[in-house]
Amino acid sequence: MYCKNCGQQLTQNAKFCTNCGTPQTSESPNTPPPPPAKSQGANRVGFSDKAHDPAFTKFKQESKRGARIFALFMVLAFTIGGGIYGAVGRDIDNPQALIGGFALGVGFYIFGLIFTRKEQKIKPSWDGVVADKTSKRKYKNVNYGDSNRRMAYIENAVHFRGDNGQKYKLTDADDDSTL
Repeated sequence: MYCKNCGQQLTQNAKFCTNCGTPQTSESPNTPPPPPAKSQGANRVGFSDKAHDPAFTKFKQESKRGARIFALFMVLAFTIGGGIYGAVGRDIDNPQALIGGFALGVGFYIFGLIFTRKEQKIKPSWDGVVADKTSKRKYKNVNYGDSNRRMAYIENAVHFRGDNGQKYKLTDADDDSTL
């Protein structure tokens, strides 16, 4: 018996395809269907042909540019705010307030650069299939004030295999929703 959607060979009387997850009926063909069209996500569950859409790449670039413009605007706003506070306020005179506002704005700008750089290190999205799911019982030391206790927890892992052959692993502790 073969899947009517993707052509995967199935065991007799299978209710779902083990490859694409499509529900099967007793009318599923006994001969393999022709191979699906060669697109990135042809007839596969969880795949999208839009994963590498140029419009999405353009959106990400414009978002980064907008964040940089906003950060520069904040530097300018803090500098002007410091100058106004130095002119109106009684605590600090203008040169120190202006420099303080500028320094605060630059601090926020640097924080923004670090944050956007951190986001760039996030792995890009990819298409793939779940290759394996595992659960391991592990132990960790937990500090309870003046005593340490060894506690057991379950580490759940989902192993993915991408179309490019690379393997990925998602690990989470004490969370059944991972599996």
